[in-house]
Amino acid sequence: IIYMLIFLEKRKFIIGTFDYVINFLLAKSKQSLHSKIVLPCSLHDLAMQNNKNYQSFYENIDYCTNDSMLLTNYLCHKYKKQIERVYGPELMLEILNKSQKVFSKPKHYFLAPNKKNMIAIKNWYQKKYPKIHAFFDFLPLNIDKQQEYLYLQKIILKKPKIIWVGIGSPKQLELASWLKKHSKNTLIICVGAAFDFISGNKKQAPQWIRKNNLEWFFRLLTEPKRLWRRYLVVIPKYLVSLIWKNL
Repeated sequence: IIYMLIFLEKRKFIIGTFDYVINFLLAKSKQSLHSKIVLPCSLHDLAMQNNKNYQSFYENIDYCTNDSMLLTNYLCHKYKKQIERVYGPELMLEILNKSQKVFSKPKHYFLAPNKKNMIAIKNWYQKKYPKIHAFFDFLPLNIDKQQEYLYLQKIILKKPKIIWVGIGSPKQLELASWLKKHSKNTLIICVGAAFDFISGNKKQAPQWIRKNNLEWFFRLLTEPKRLWRRYLVVIPKYLVSLIWKNL
């Protein structure tokens, strides 16, 4: 846990109530001329940030929010104050709602992992926010780096205020790092599976499951082939290593 908190401090981890975190991010975005990367940080992210292949991407994050009930409970106990989980899908919905008031002409860009995901989030968005301009695209599979950068360049040319990258870590952080370097005054928010959950493309864990730190188990049951290694190998191995280091 100590090691995790050192990581959080280095990454400008924002803790507090849900409303405080949302308002903080919007205020920083409005004030800064430089692009910023925001990551709702999970235990999986904490486990992956030491991997040499991805370390530079995690170091490029500007702000982390607390997307783990385990950390939320620990931080509440440590600081004796109200600290709430800032869950990726909920963060996305709240910023979409508040951006209409904060920015005169909010412009969003949604980068999805595949065409099905893109169509689902586009249909949802156009019903929910018909008056707020947005762009939608997906990153094709099996393209080389040069083609990938051409796709990202299309995003920059649209000059969005907020870019939503819903591809999953660590890949979404690699893309966000490039976008940050080549854009100005843009909030780049990496929200993983939020597109799927919000659009109804995938079933989301009920609220009581999320509050009791059992969302990992729910997701493992619903997507065992894709997530078994994350929840049964990567995260347990990371937690065991933390305990061992602090004995």
